Amino acid sequence: AINRPLGLSSALLDVSSILSKKLAAGSSHVLIDLPLGPQAKTRTEEEAAHLKSLFESVGEGVGLSVRVNIADGSRPIGRGVGPLLEVIDVLDVLRSEPDAPQDLAEKAVDYAAQILEWAGGLEAGQGAARARALIASGAALAKLEEIAQHQGAHEYTRSPGSFTALVTAPEAGRIASADIRTIASVARRAGAPRDKAAGVVVLAQVGAQVDKGQPLLRIHASSGQALVAAQEVLAGGAMPFAIGP
Repeated sequence: AINRPLGLSSALLDVSSILSKKLAAGSSHVLIDLPLGPQAKTRTEEEAAHLKSLFESVGEGVGLSVRVNIADGSRPIGRGVGPLLEVIDVLDVLRSEPDAPQDLAEKAVDYAAQILEWAGGLEAGQGAARARALIASGAALAKLEEIAQHQGAHEYTRSPGSFTALVTAPEAGRIASADIRTIASVARRAGAPRDKAAGVVVLAQVGAQVDKGQPLLRIHASSGQALVAAQEVLAGGAMPFAIGP
């Protein structure tokens, strides 16, 4: 319980916590992804600029080279929302699976390219090709597995929650925007992140044309009770996407 709030800046505490972990891990260069959007944690350009400056100045103070990418936080990246479902997305990208989420794959290549050119000794414009080659060869996946072992990898369920339900489009039209909060709320009520197998799979993208009844989300839960709780988020009319003409 909070007996007496200290009035410390939440942003400063968050930045300090994030960078202290990177410093403890032995990092020298840190690339921060900062989603900006009406329903993201950072909602205005002013907030984003303040956080960017804070990350960079605190990083400089502790001897870290820090860069901040202010990214589009108005839509999901990848398909999975929930621990296991997100891991599946990442592994699909690193294994070059044909159905891997391409938005996540492109973002991974973009960020890896920046790091390789910034801290890896590559010249400008060479990073993307190198990043794609590391994925195609399996070296990126091998490095992820090595990192996991060093961090104390443990066995986990490989199957998403077996209690499932589809959320479908109430009408035909074009998806105009995503409701990030609603999607996250459905995943939480399904049990994520405490239940590693719970969450949602996003089946449609902003800008896509959909038919009435077309699946937009698939909910995964580990019990019928959790599945019902997740569906209740949408019972009052909340929808994961806004659909226009």
